Amino acid sequence: MTKVNSIQQFFSFINCDFQCFDMGRSIRPIDAQTLLKLEQTHIPCATPFLQQLWLAILFWPAQKEATGHSHERQNSPEQHHVWFLKLPLDEQARLNLAARDEFLHRLLDALKQKSESSQSADTLNSLENVMQDNPYGFQPRAEQLANFHALAYQHLKLPASRFYVPAQVFFSAQDQFKHWEELGFQGLADLAARLDEHYQDKSNTQWLSETISSLPVAPFLALSQCLENHSISETLCQAIFQRATNELHNHSTSRSAAPLCAAAIRATAWCTRPEQAAHFIRQVLESPVHNDIEILAVISGRCWLQLKQYETLMPFLESLTQTEHGQQAFNAVLSDLMFIPGMREPILQAFRSPERSKQLSQAIGAFFSSLQQVRQ
Repeated sequence: MTKVNSIQQFFSFINCDFQCFDMGRSIRPIDAQTLLKLEQTHIPCATPFLQQLWLAILFWPAQKEATGHSHERQNSPEQHHVWFLKLPLDEQARLNLAARDEFLHRLLDALKQKSESSQSADTLNSLENVMQDNPYGFQPRAEQLANFHALAYQHLKLPASRFYVPAQVFFSAQDQFKHWEELGFQGLADLAARLDEHYQDKSNTQWLSETISSLPVAPFLALSQCLENHSISETLCQAIFQRATNELHNHSTSRSAAPLCAAAIRATAWCTRPEQAAHFIRQVLESPVHNDIEILAVISGRCWLQLKQYETLMPFLESLTQTEHGQQAFNAVLSDLMFIPGMREPILQAFRSPERSKQLSQAIGAFFSSLQQVRQ
């Protein structure tokens, strides 16, 4: 069987088109050129998660333009298949090529075994169950899967799910947010993936911006898990920040504001004005809920770019030393952050800051001691 040296070559070999999506820290499309550079180890993975590259690979039969029906076939959902794949990275966050090659070998071996045991020439059916018991496969969480489907369908110009229009009706406040328990999460995911689309006389972004201030907490928390995968306008970001700020002021002495603040930070991870998001993060880090582990985990997991700024990183590190989870949380968060390309140097500079507290200095020392123990 033909030797295959890349994911792109494999899909060319089986005569399929494909689209990759990053499934790590958020769900974002990966263009073919970026994937090629990743596979050639010319660039590191920009968004590693748990020191791995997490991918969704959506693929479908290559279209023959001569038939005149290529657009219709490409936009037929039943034509599409998806694999969820995680591949290890080296210490520089570059792809482990041995693991990638083993994955490709497993695919080719599955094709060979199928062709030898069956007269069927249906390649896609031969690969239908290839990810079962595959050490490089993973099963996304239900919420992550809903967001992937919403983004993939929008990216390929496929229709949204049947839950989409009910979500639009809900956020137009026509029923004054009654019966939100019946709102499907897939509808929220579809809405977040189609912020520029319209319902009646306003865009989805406009409806959200106008109604989010009075949205019940539960759907607000669910919506944040969808918005985190998409670029959010300045207006919508401001509405989200205002909602969380009001909660923070109304419950300044209670922990009830923490989940909503964490959700606001999550929802605005791809804010079109990063300085707007950074300002809110600093505001939260100066509030009574600054050491809430959920908030700190969301900042490091979704808004790490904001932490390149010294004025945001220092209060973040100080807060991280004050969580109820102690040194263990500090070590875990810092190990993850420092693995992200471009984050190591800002963190090391902050470690050397003369402004650091005694508590932070002790946490930093314990962190480096733990690293030495691991190496030994």
